[in-house]
Amino acid sequence: MLLGCSCLLCCLVLTLKDPGRVAILSGYLAERARGSFVATMEQQSPRKPVLKPAGSTSLVKKVGLSSASRQARVPGADVESRLGKLADSVMTAWVTRDQARLLRLLTQATGLQCTRLALARTGAAILLNSSSIWASLPDSWNEKRQGAVTRWKQLARLSPAQNETAKHPLCGLEPGDFLMAVNRLKKLYRCGKFAIVDTVPWHASLALKLVARGFLSPYRLEGLGPEVAKEFTAEVQEQAVLSRLIVKINNQQMRGRAQFQRKLALGADMPNLNKINALEFAQALTPAQVQELELAVKAQLHVCCLSDTGMKPMQTVAALTRARQEGYQVEEVLEARRDVLLIETNRRSLLSIVSGLRCWHYIAINILGIQPDAILPPRSLLDAEKFCTIFQNAGAATNYISYVRWACKVAQLDLSWDGPRLEMMLKGLKKEVLRLRTTEWPERWKLIGAMVHDITMLADQLEVPDFGDLAVLSWQFLFRVQSETIELEAGSAAHLVSLAPSRHRAVFLDAQMRLHVRLQRRKHRPQGSLLVRGCVCKSESPAVCAPRRAQALLSRKQLGEKLFSLSKDGFLKQLRGMLTLLGHQAAAQFVLKAFRAARATELARSGHPLHFILQQGEWRSAAALKYASADDLDYGMFLGRTLGESEGEQENEDSCSV
Repeated sequence: MLLGCSCLLCCLVLTLKDPGRVAILSGYLAERARGSFVATMEQQSPRKPVLKPAGSTSLVKKVGLSSASRQARVPGADVESRLGKLADSVMTAWVTRDQARLLRLLTQATGLQCTRLALARTGAAILLNSSSIWASLPDSWNEKRQGAVTRWKQLARLSPAQNETAKHPLCGLEPGDFLMAVNRLKKLYRCGKFAIVDTVPWHASLALKLVARGFLSPYRLEGLGPEVAKEFTAEVQEQAVLSRLIVKINNQQMRGRAQFQRKLALGADMPNLNKINALEFAQALTPAQVQELELAVKAQLHVCCLSDTGMKPMQTVAALTRARQEGYQVEEVLEARRDVLLIETNRRSLLSIVSGLRCWHYIAINILGIQPDAILPPRSLLDAEKFCTIFQNAGAATNYISYVRWACKVAQLDLSWDGPRLEMMLKGLKKEVLRLRTTEWPERWKLIGAMVHDITMLADQLEVPDFGDLAVLSWQFLFRVQSETIELEAGSAAHLVSLAPSRHRAVFLDAQMRLHVRLQRRKHRPQGSLLVRGCVCKSESPAVCAPRRAQALLSRKQLGEKLFSLSKDGFLKQLRGMLTLLGHQAAAQFVLKAFRAARATELARSGHPLHFILQQGEWRSAAALKYASADDLDYGMFLGRTLGESEGEQENEDSCSV
């Protein structure tokens, strides 16, 4: 008897290690228990047979098995908890870059059982199928991961379909965006504003858990109580850190509101409550801040089941209604979405807008004597006119005042300062520029073809890398140096027809020695541009032939590799240095605009018609003037207009500072 019990116990222990054998074991136990029960009853009452009660289908109750044992008899009852733990461990190892732990978890995943319902509730399949999470593993292990993914899919097909909403473990974000949000939150915890002494060992795990819940910024914890820390994490140390962080954020926000209320009570220096700090508004438009806003909106839309871009309006309304009934702040999501769309109107010019708002901020404080918290909007038309008088170029003045106007529209501020007289004043500035520059050409733009040839030959003799090629391409293509030439990349013939969104520029040389440059986007040409230049070795010189120089340059570059390693400032410094070596007294005054503006003027001097010149530089007025004759071209007027528009088209080169 003891031997039989020992054998049975050993079988029980060995079988429980394999979830697939639980059903077989439970059936065996039930049959054995039923046999023991019947034998006992027959010994007590041998003449009375034991009858099975009518309607009784469960033998578990007769042998006295507990509910826990009944649950263990069901195959895969604890699969969901195991997959949930696996998903949490994978995310932690991925964020902390623990490759050894990822290998162990992958080995564990290959042997786990799964069901369709468990995969939907835990999101483990999304993590296992994401190549970005496992990119650091060797190829052999990634093949093993693909095998595990295939096995999970086969097991999921065998389980019955369930009407269950799938959980996204990364809060609806792409792996790269999710990891960026976690790293950004870690840095915020370690910065001076949120610095807590004991956060160092726990900041990574805590940031991961908060981002997974949708808290992409610590300010979103405002309004929560310290007691919610126990709901967010089970680690005692993390609970302490999170509680202190919530208290600190609430205190900071309360102090800020109290200061604002005191200003309202005083009211002496706030005649208009709808005024903001221009510098703070500009800082909110930096690429990092805009990207954080977009990630937050994307995560909120996913929570509200709006991540599908193909939804119809009524489907969107239904999803928002359900989200509001579940307690989500739908109006805040819509307001954040509105901010993203407003920023999108000037997405490519955000750096220029930031520069313009900073310029207006310092002028308003240091010259006009305006309080820092009331910089936007301008107090009056007179302040805006004073701001425009500091510019010597009409294009720059128009751009900077348009940045102030755009900021006021986005922030819903007063626009009464923007009147017809301001427009008249800007028009006067344009006419003044044209009149003065007709007879006076600034030294910083006196670049001619002979000078380009000389500095290119000198750079080749001195073996200065990249300088000669960059100068020739900028001269021949009339490029904007800092935003177009420096960023050129090696391309192929396929890029002339279609350029991937990730590629911005591509350069290709065909068999006929024609150099093609494809630009994904260009100023005033959002659909892109395709420029072609032929060989000029016979008409000009091999030293300034763009196809000839590009042939040697492209032979050293891989597909997609940048052609030049020089920066804007480095190229300008070398340009002035070459001109100094050649004996030009005004070398220090030359700027990068000289290539585009002076090349256009050089073409006019050589007798090219105006429409050809405008098309070469792709100025906006080319369509209106394409039928103009070279005989009707006033050289002085064209020179002034070309130089003025060329400077107006450049962004952020001559930043205004006070």
